Amino acid sequence: MTFKEIVRFILEREKRPMSAKEIAEIALRENLVDSPKNLSKLRTKIRRVLYNDIILHGDSSTFVKVGRGKFALREHSAERRREGSELEDLIRRLEETQYKSSSPSEFEETLRDAFSFLGFETELIGTPGNTDVLLKAEVGEKSYRVNVDGKTSKHGKIEDIQIDWFSLKDHKEKTETDFVVVVGPDFAKGNVEKRAQKSGVVLLKVKDLIELLKEHAKYPFNLLELKSLFETPGNTDDVVEEIIRSYLNRTSFLENLKLIVEKIG
Repeated sequence: MTFKEIVRFILEREKRPMSAKEIAEIALRENLVDSPKNLSKLRTKIRRVLYNDIILHGDSSTFVKVGRGKFALREHSAERRREGSELEDLIRRLEETQYKSSSPSEFEETLRDAFSFLGFETELIGTPGNTDVLLKAEVGEKSYRVNVDGKTSKHGKIEDIQIDWFSLKDHKEKTETDFVVVVGPDFAKGNVEKRAQKSGVVLLKVKDLIELLKEHAKYPFNLLELKSLFETPGNTDDVVEEIIRSYLNRTSFLENLKLIVEKIG
């Protein structure tokens, strides 16, 4: 393979922005180049290949510079932009449809798409007497399933009378799922919280779901991290805060590590 083909091969396989040094390390470790075998010289060679291709071909170049000392395949960079547009669309739809009491199916479809964005296998049900969306988290022996019931309110608050607690329990048993979550713009105080805890139902606010989507778009959660979202019945405010706090600690470490690698590179 030519140097350009080697660089493309590695970037295609890794599917992430990489520095010339990272590419050179993989090329040496896997014996993809005959020479030079010196890391510093190979890094310089690869960097020259990348910059020359970008300068020569411009917007039609195979490669694109995406950050300080980082390169990616142009097609992967376009995919990331599309993901950003998808997130913006999901947030807009959630913010709008949560209040559409006259058209609850729009909210149900948006919830399906939102949880799919988070990595779940999703199935839209939305028939009378059933919950709206079935989530499947296939993670080996720790796999789990969740029933999601979407509730809209033009006033912004979901009242106790809007939730059929008996049907939620019945459908959970019928579908053999592990958890049940009701998603709405907000929940009234008092009976809703008590009934949710007694019935083993999680109450998730749309604004909290949006925060999870935003953080997931930066550094994806894994489905085991998200399992804790469904394990404590009642209001999820504290649970979402803890998930995001743990997430930020992890991402802070990754960002610091990235800066160190860039400085070394």
